[in-house]
Amino acid sequence: RIGAQPEWDAICDFQEIGIPTMTPVACGRKGRESLLLTLAIEGCEKLSDWMKRTLRPINSEQVAAARRIICEVAAVVRKMHQAGLHHQDLYAGHILLPHDASRGVHLLDLGRVRRVRNLEMIWIVKDLAQLHYSARWFTMTDHLRFLQFYLGRPIQAADRTLIRRILRKAASIRQHSLKHGFR
Repeated sequence: RIGAQPEWDAICDFQEIGIPTMTPVACGRKGRESLLLTLAIEGCEKLSDWMKRTLRPINSEQVAAARRIICEVAAVVRKMHQAGLHHQDLYAGHILLPHDASRGVHLLDLGRVRRVRNLEMIWIVKDLAQLHYSARWFTMTDHLRFLQFYLGRPIQAADRTLIRRILRKAASIRQHSLKHGFR
């Protein structure tokens, strides 16, 4: 799954199910080298940059914006998982927030996306843990709000196992990142 073709295929899959992402223009390969050309997505900011800039200190207007973003991202991730797609690199830096809130969030960096018939819980947990880890500027209440929107229902006692698995995997990602000098 090395090269530009898998990302081209993933972009097409995302567009087919209505998840905003890049618009592919051209994909090419010559020997072992390949390239993917997409249209630019103008007027956007990475979720990770927005969190760093906005969430400390926070006022009531920013709380409303954060809740809207949490809801949007949860809906997109739920739709992706329901379609049998898992990102494998779902960090806040791969989510673009358009400055025009009517456009919706975009997912990027789709080179490792896989589509499977029955998406196993291990892949769902991995995606959710990556997002949880990289969205560390959000409060635990925000993370639970995200999970509630993602599940499409209030959190129940039966969800404790899922939450523990996400937190455990996020801690593992944190350890790995620290070990290798990432933040």
